[in-house]
Amino acid sequence: MGRSRKVKIDEYVELGGVQIAKRLLGIIIKKDKDPSADMHMAINDFIAEKKKTFNDMVENNFDLDEDFTKFEFFWVPEYAEKIDNESDCAFRMPCYITNLYLKGRSFIYFQTKYRFDVKPGCWNQGTIRAFGGNKQELEEVYFNKISSVKVNHEEETFHIVGKGCMANTITIKSDRDSLLVRAGENFKVYAVQELAKELADARKMINDKVSEVN
Repeated sequence: MGRSRKVKIDEYVELGGVQIAKRLLGIIIKKDKDPSADMHMAINDFIAEKKKTFNDMVENNFDLDEDFTKFEFFWVPEYAEKIDNESDCAFRMPCYITNLYLKGRSFIYFQTKYRFDVKPGCWNQGTIRAFGGNKQELEEVYFNKISSVKVNHEEETFHIVGKGCMANTITIKSDRDSLLVRAGENFKVYAVQELAKELADARKMINDKVSEVN
């Protein structure tokens, strides 16, 4: 009888190359280079390409009113996390994508999560990759079932590549605000700082709808 063997399957999409190291004093010293800006560009393009897919998932599973208000949110950290002692991953960024479709008596909640990382290559180059998106959370939440709507604050500490010529690894604290809707269970909406106004607008609109039905 043969022995079973477990094989790890990593499904990912390659998003292009990125420089992750630089040379100091010619070729004598090799230092890390922060790839955050390039990763943000790749992530923005990736999300834009996925928008139709996300919309189709909602439209194929729920009835949308002719008159509804849609909010599109995503969150990634400002800086990529530096991963030490892992040959397959040099930098990493989580990403939450959340869409809200506000109707007359309810809203539809869509959320999925990705992980973007950089696989180191030859010398100073790496490849940006996207993992995840295989699990989608889809639910219709009725306003008369909502018990509270509030802003949730979270903090975490991780390592990044610092600025300056030497580019040493430093530890930073990352803040993350989210909209938290309680309706039997928790529905979190994460948004980057650039979408703070839209997040506030969504919170006000949901609160107004809850007040109307209660």
